[in-house]
Amino acid sequence: MIVAAVIIVSTARNHSESYLLRLANKYYAAHDYDEAIEYLDKILALNPDSAEGLLLSAKINYSIKDLDSSESAALRYLELVPNSTDGYRILLQVYTAQDRYDEILAKSKEVTDKKVLAVFDEFMTEKPSANMAGGSYNDVPEITLSSADAGDIYYTLDGTEPTTDSELFDKEEPIVIEEEGETVLSAICVDAKGRQSRVMTETYDVTLPDASAPVVSPAGGEFDEETYIHVTAEEDATIYYDWDEEPEVGGEEYYGSIRVREGNHVLQVIAVNKYGKPSDVVKYNFIYYPPAPEPEPEETTTEETQTQEQTQSTETTETSQE
Repeated sequence: MIVAAVIIVSTARNHSESYLLRLANKYYAAHDYDEAIEYLDKILALNPDSAEGLLLSAKINYSIKDLDSSESAALRYLELVPNSTDGYRILLQVYTAQDRYDEILAKSKEVTDKKVLAVFDEFMTEKPSANMAGGSYNDVPEITLSSADAGDIYYTLDGTEPTTDSELFDKEEPIVIEEEGETVLSAICVDAKGRQSRVMTETYDVTLPDASAPVVSPAGGEFDEETYIHVTAEEDATIYYDWDEEPEVGGEEYYGSIRVREGNHVLQVIAVNKYGKPSDVVKYNFIYYPPAPEPEPEETTTEETQTQEQTQSTETTETSQE
């Protein structure tokens, strides 16, 4: 009875899942795949849902280039162990061997676990990075994209996911965000084999400053001689002006100086900065009336001149006689 019991226990042990797994892993490590498969078949016959057996099956079949069987085993294993980094690694090896990069990308979108996403990064190009991080800006961001992996970078500015049909980034020309408000920049890197990165996303909130009011000199007044007005504004601003009417952007542009008009007039001036933002309109009253000219001496006729000369001669003669 004792001998029989020992035989039964020994037989049960030799056919237990854990025992068979140890042997299968032993032969797999020694690259004796035939022996490993023999024990693996016994494991899966005992328990078709053996997680360790399915993972080992995926690895062995990958090693012997039976990629379809490897994929099936890996997918079934991931159903049982959803966030297994080992399971995703062997599955992505299968996809990479078959150049199924679109499926790698699709699978990456189903994953949220950070450790698993790190495994995907091993099989995808590195996602691009921007020289300017997302955030709030009161200037126009000029953004350059780069990736540690060689490849083309595609991007969008409307928050949609970029594809190879999106705008191709030109390394010689930065992306310039001139519109105010939020702009969502999304970018991917795609190498020559078609491997694609995960999506990089940065959000830029741009608020551009209004132009400062221009400075007018002199700032209005009364004048009795010809006067010239000088206007200054912030760097790179364009100045527009008009007399007695509000100036229009694109209208009369200021260059050098403005001559004060004769009469009573209001000079109105506006500045537009490099962002296309206008300043408030400044207004100054100028009154200029030049002094009246001195009257010219009256012209005398020849006859009047002779009469005056005769009168003077007579007066002189009378004085002499006295």
